[in-house]
Amino acid sequence: MPESEQILILPLLPLKNSVLFPSVLMPLTVGRPLSMAAIEAVLAREDKELIVAAPRDASVDPPGPHDFFSIGTKAVIKRMARRPDGGVDLMVQGLERAVIIKIDEADSHLTARVANREPRIYTQRHAPQIRPKVIYLKAQIQMTGR
Repeated sequence: MPESEQILILPLLPLKNSVLFPSVLMPLTVGRPLSMAAIEAVLAREDKELIVAAPRDASVDPPGPHDFFSIGTKAVIKRMARRPDGGVDLMVQGLERAVIIKIDEADSHLTARVANREPRIYTQRHAPQIRPKVIYLKAQIQMTGR
């Protein structure tokens, strides 16, 4: 495993129809049982860190371990307020991109085993490898009319 990669196990918060990017603050309202259980698990942690990831199909409720994309965002809860209806309002900040290795069910919420990986930096020396892929993708986009 590279020195820049570290494996973590963190509570997973499903985020439907949205994406949290690193360094971005995002307000969230949480109320579904699966999400509430994940938030309670996060609040029990000293560092208040979690993984935010999107399910592949937003209509699946509740999403299971195999329903998520393989990339998520490691985040931290900056602020939390409980609502009278039992839900919570959160302010979360994305910290860094995380590769989801495995998702497990723990008690009443999901946990994600993730690897923090440094982003790849492409330079001019990578151009011969990347150029054919870009040409292929452009052709595919033109063929589909999008």
